[in-house]
Amino acid sequence: AAAQFAISKHKSNYGNLTLRKAIQKYIEDSDAILSPSTIHVYNIMQKNSFKTIMDLKLKTLTTEKLEEAVNNEAKLLIGKKNKRKISPKTVRNRYGLITAVINRYYPKLDCSVKLPQPENKITKLPEPERILKAFKGDRLELAVLLAMWLSFSMSEIRGLTKSKSLDGNYLVIREVKIHVGNDDVTKPQGKVETRNRMHHIPPYIKQLIDNVDGDVIVPYSSEAIYRHFTRVLKQEGIPHIPFHGLRHLNASIMALLKIPDKYAMERGGWKSDKVMK
Repeated sequence: AAAQFAISKHKSNYGNLTLRKAIQKYIEDSDAILSPSTIHVYNIMQKNSFKTIMDLKLKTLTTEKLEEAVNNEAKLLIGKKNKRKISPKTVRNRYGLITAVINRYYPKLDCSVKLPQPENKITKLPEPERILKAFKGDRLELAVLLAMWLSFSMSEIRGLTKSKSLDGNYLVIREVKIHVGNDDVTKPQGKVETRNRMHHIPPYIKQLIDNVDGDVIVPYSSEAIYRHFTRVLKQEGIPHIPFHGLRHLNASIMALLKIPDKYAMERGGWKSDKVMK
């Protein structure tokens, strides 16, 4: 009982923190656990989201105020040039941070509010043959094949080096390179342990790797990759997809080939079949 009282008294002291300062404390208390990219996203959320309640003290927040704040957030228009309505997923992600913070520092507050429903988007992917033809001989051909053929993500591709990633005829994910703010950050592993995987290198991709000068297998920034990828798609009359859409193509091709879920999940580095499907 004494221990429980001490805990509740300790947590009640956080009631005088504003939501903004509570988020900052949450980040500082978890900086050894959270990835640099996650911390960067949290800082952006702290600065730009839920402005109507961000400077209110935790003890002054109510479930009704949270509901009103979520409703206001769902009406926002975002984007620098082409303004568009904020997506339900973005609202849910932003509110997810707030609930995590409140549950840690002011758990007596009920955060259960109605959130906007996720959109059921229909994604249309181009035929793999069109992608292969469009990038044949292009400077991004290797990057595209690593994503579409070996299911590597942008950060995994950018982290590949001949000195650390090549193991005979296998490619091993030993580092990933992500873009945080204005800087590149190299991490020793992906966001989940299942993403650290090893793939046999098809001879065609092995030849492209051998032709690369220097140690870094794909020596381009994430922005350079995205812009060139988008430009080639447009030139070839292929409907736009994000570079990450190539991993979606990989998953679709494995389904077409009837690869068992267990092996498809291992190849893609997916922790569950729900994520993969």
